[in-house]
Amino acid sequence: MSWEKWASRVEEYLKHVEALLAPRLFIIGGGVSRKADRFFPLIDIRTPMVAAALLNNAGIIGAAVTAEQAGVLEQGGVVEQGGVAEQGGGRPRRGWLRGGRATVRS
Repeated sequence: MSWEKWASRVEEYLKHVEALLAPRLFIIGGGVSRKADRFFPLIDIRTPMVAAALLNNAGIIGAAVTAEQAGVLEQGGVVEQGGVAEQGGGRPRRGWLRGGRATVRS
């Protein structure tokens, strides 16, 4: 798919989000954020857009921060991404991060 066609689809989606939520800023993360210079100029929306400073890592880092704030990473917490786990110590509570989303299991 060409950048023009892909940007057209993204523009259509972002316009729906604008209509529903009236955001002040779109922060575009994920792998595509590395190519912002290729598609940002092709998208015509009212809301400003920026590439996430953490690029492809923005989702997993945001999920990890959310998990920490929710207490998932307290002693005994486990954080996994793509089968890689980091173990805390002590408390029998587990948290998983997959695809940038955090879920908690007691």
